[in-house]
Amino acid sequence: MKRSAVLVIALLYNMIDLSTISHDLRGPLSTILSSVELLRLEGGHAPETTVLLDTIEQQIRAMTSKLDGLRTLSHAPVTPILEPPSVAKPL
Repeated sequence: MKRSAVLVIALLYNMIDLSTISHDLRGPLSTILSSVELLRLEGGHAPETTVLLDTIEQQIRAMTSKLDGLRTLSHAPVTPILEPPSVAKPL
């Protein structure tokens, strides 16, 4: 079994709160986005800098969207369909 699949199963079985993880990751992203907005307010940047700020903002918004998906997933009912990793039989 791939390591990523084992991690997903472990997350589900250990009931790690995806909502908390999402919240914790959004904090630093909010700080970065605020910094980008402050840099934009200063103005007078070279066109290359504006392009970089746009890229940073787009990536932050994409990551935030993914974190929103984690938060939504955390509220979905979980119905185990596999045995817990500790008792799973080798494939």
